Parts: sequence; structure tokens; C-alpha cells
Amino acid sequence: MATNYHKAGRVIDWLNGTGASVAAGVPVAYGIDQMGIALGTIANGAVGSVALEGEFQLAKHNHETTGAVAVAGQPAYWLTDKVYDAPGIGRQYIGVFAAAAASAVTTCLVQLRPFIAEGPRLIAATITANVAVSAADLASGELSLLLSNAAARTITLPSVATIPRGAILKVRKTGGGAHALTIDPAGAEEIAGSTTHATIDADNDHAEFQSTGAAWLLVRSVIA
Repeated sequence: MATNYHKAGRVIDWLNGTGASVAAGVPVAYGIDQMGIALGTIANGAVGSVALEGEFQLAKHNHETTGAVAVAGQPAYWLTDKVYDAPGIGRQYIGVFAAAAASAVTTCLVQLRPFIAEGPRLIAATITANVAVSAADLASGELSLLLSNAAARTITLPSVATIPRGAILKVRKTGGGAHALTIDPAGAEEIAGSTTHATIDADNDHAEFQSTGAAWLLVRSVIA
């Protein structure tokens, strides 16, 4: 028998560094690996038990599509205090719906899965304000943004230290005319060798970047 066995990994000891107490049953992020569920109240700065596997009943947001139902086996996303049935900026992939849930139902069953199980995240939107990409949006390792903007907008990025090394970011301007999408990395981090990237300014311009763990490299781009 192995002499270095510690314990089963379904429940881990989690240090609460959120700045606030976490109540029992609340989802928490376990590094850049996945979401877990606090099995008891965990005071700020304390260590408590967090489950990384299993099915849990969580509060559910109304569906984006009127009359839609959450489909068993389809992706589930957590934001603030509810589960959503579609990706969106800042929503954290938490797993899959373990059972169907109608639009009017206020709770749902979710089976926990690691972030990488989400696969590439795609968000298409017409934006009327700046966009703040979070670590949650890049947790699976790839994010594609298809954005239409009728005025100059800025896309701010999370620190590369908070996302998987090698993560890929793709940005395409899909409409709105000659208005730039400026990409602004966190702090002093660089993108394509500069503090910002502002050449995506015509419809159908697009660029792909990859995190080195210290900065963002330009992999390819098509600029009009």
C-alpha cells in the first residue's frame, strides 16, 4: 500500500481568502481548477471543507429564452448567487444540469465539473459599454468574443496569473462601423508587446492572443 496516501480528493480543505464568510452550500472557486461547494460555514481566513464532486441543489435564474427549460446534461453557469443556463461575461462554469428545470422553477440540480470541461467559450453581443473580461471567462482555456460596437470600447482583461497558462483569447469585431475595440491587459502586463492593443477598428477585423503566464502574445490577426 502507498505510504504517501493522504485522503480521498472528493472533499478538500479550502482556505477562504474571499474577504467574507462563506455560508454552507455556497459555490466557491477552487483555484483555476473548478467550482466546489462549501460543506459548512467557512469564516474569512479560515480553512473549511469543500466538495468537488456530487450533485447539489442551487438557486436558479430565469432562463434567457422565454419558456425554455434547463436541459439535463447541458452546461450550467454560476454568477453571484444563481445558476444560469447560458454563458455570459463573468459567469463561472460550474458543471451541468443534473435534471431538467422549467423557466419558472427557482432551484435546480447541478453536477459539479472542472472548468476545462466547459470547452471553448463563445460570447456574441452588441456592446454599448466597455467589457470587463474576468478570470471566469477564460477558465476553460479559450474565449472567443464576437462583438459589434457603434462607439469606441475597451476590453479589459484579468491578470494572466489568474487564468490557465496558454489560455487563448480571440476577438472579432462583427459590426458597428469604424470604432475601435481596444484590449487592455491587467496592470503593467503587455499584449502583443504593448500596454494595449487598439488595431481592431473595422468590421470583421479579428485577432488571436495567447497567454504565456506573464503576458499576451499575438498569434495571428486580420486587420483591414
